[in-house]
Amino acid sequence: ILGSKVINYDINPKLTDIEDYTKIKPDVIICNEVLEIMKEQDIIKSLENFKKMNSNTILITGIPTESWLSRLLMKLTNTEYGYLERNTYPHNVIKLLEERYKLINEKNIFGMVAIHIIDALKIKR
Repeated sequence: ILGSKVINYDINPKLTDIEDYTKIKPDVIICNEVLEIMKEQDIIKSLENFKKMNSNTILITGIPTESWLSRLLMKLTNTEYGYLERNTYPHNVIKLLEERYKLINEKNIFGMVAIHIIDALKIKR
């Protein structure tokens, strides 16, 4: 986003810009194909932290769809699931998001990844 300050957080100290992501107050948080490598309880904790960091935060997630095309590509490349081990199935990540937050928009990119734009403040009732 032009003119915006972008801060990268990663659990790998060599890839991160900050030590503790909970100390910032972002307007937008992007989690692209990372939630599914976390355990469910860690996803829930992170989502709650996002709300505490800035009550007006918009969360954008990229979650693999596990479509026939992605399964075919994994088979052709002889990979089970990309380069990282999955701890939570993508459909369970989406369920966690939908149970807790108001979905603003959803896009499916070539059947490979589902992009969700979520209002982190508005808890689904």
